[in-house]
Amino acid sequence: MEDNLKDMLNEPPPQSALKSRSQSGRSLTYIEGHYVIETMNRIFGPDNWHRTFTGNGLYVVDKTEAEVTKNNVTKTRYDVSMLCETRVTATKTGNLAIAEDVGFGIGQSYNGWGDAFESAAKEAVTDALKRCCRSLGNALGNCLYDKEWLKHKGSGGKTKPKAPPSPAPKPKVTPNPKPDAPKKVMWDHAQALLVDSGAVKTDAASFKDITTSLILDICKKELKKDSPNTNADFEAIDKVLGDKERMEKYMAPTG
Repeated sequence: MEDNLKDMLNEPPPQSALKSRSQSGRSLTYIEGHYVIETMNRIFGPDNWHRTFTGNGLYVVDKTEAEVTKNNVTKTRYDVSMLCETRVTATKTGNLAIAEDVGFGIGQSYNGWGDAFESAAKEAVTDALKRCCRSLGNALGNCLYDKEWLKHKGSGGKTKPKAPPSPAPKPKVTPNPKPDAPKKVMWDHAQALLVDSGAVKTDAASFKDITTSLILDICKKELKKDSPNTNADFEAIDKVLGDKERMEKYMAPTG
């Protein structure tokens, strides 16, 4: 069998072709008869495949007639069960495929035997066709009997890729407490030096003005700026405040 034909037959049905129904308390996944016919036509061509009855062909297995009462109304219900023995033959580029299987159908009607037989016959013939064709490959429903494939049918029979891990939450940046801000550190340092030198008392009305004057004096002489306005400025002034030798020239006038 040519590789191209193998690939076509092994390609699972798309998600849009899959149907589901509940049967005996279980959920069943299936493809419809018209999709099987369309797929056979697409892969082999309409003139390169056909189906025939084998054995007993299409025949009745059972039929019953019963009186059913519902909502105080009694009606006759007609039930028919049928089997269909079928062979499917397909050819393509010299490759021959033959498959045989049996389909089952049930017909039920309150309108008479005709409707019941029609429903049972159609279901049995379609079921036989689908069962024959599924033996040709996944494209025609064979994968529907694979439990592992059914678990991932949303991704065309392939295992769904794992979702990328969620990005780690960004660490919460907590700003330095206010007392540790460079400006506050510088200011406290300057006031402490003034108090320690005896230049001014903490309760003096001019304490704030003297502190400001000291800081501005250092800023002008050391940083060549009229006033500090960045953390780098505050840190540079605080460094000068911590240098006893350099501070002698600034503390003398305030004494």
